[in-house]
Amino acid sequence: MMNSDKYIDVIESKVIPDKKTAFPDSGGILHFQHDLAPCFRLKERKTIFKKHKLNVLDGPGNSPDLKPIEKL
Repeated sequence: MMNSDKYIDVIESKVIPDKKTAFPDSGGILHFQHDLAPCFRLKERKTIFKKHKLNVLDGPGNSPDLKPIEKL
């Protein structure tokens, strides 16, 4: 299960270095989509995303559109 400390660690240790490698001139844009999980709503997460220019697409918590198997 993802908690807030683990989530922040993944962003800082994996996502940000990978973004710097993929877009060395800072020209790339990364988009994240979040639901309403508590680890995604942290103030610290918002600060880190703003500092590193990572965009967030906030989504609904239990949207049926996010469960494609139910469409079948």
